[in-house]
Amino acid sequence: TPEFDLFAATDIPAGSELCISYCSTSWNTEERSEYLYAHYGFTCACRRCKCTDFDNELAYGEKVDALRCFAENCSSGMGVVTEVGGRTRRCVYCNVEWDWDPAD
Repeated sequence: TPEFDLFAATDIPAGSELCISYCSTSWNTEERSEYLYAHYGFTCACRRCKCTDFDNELAYGEKVDALRCFAENCSSGMGVVTEVGGRTRRCVYCNVEWDWDPAD
């Protein structure tokens, strides 16, 4: 059985729900729902997929997009922190690093 370590960049309260994405987080709710059902046979019930407030969904999408790699040949990878409490992010696909300010 494959194993891996997962490190959180911030404290996570006990009992918090942790989620992973089985498709692109940049897709809208309808695109995600159709893809997940067609490829994995389930209807997602996460908070974002159940959201019926278009403005809230759009705001979430913009927050996610702000974490995406900006490299010309990538722009699909998500930036993960390189050290706890640090501002440097590294793309999970192309390994480009950049300085990220959460206030931006």
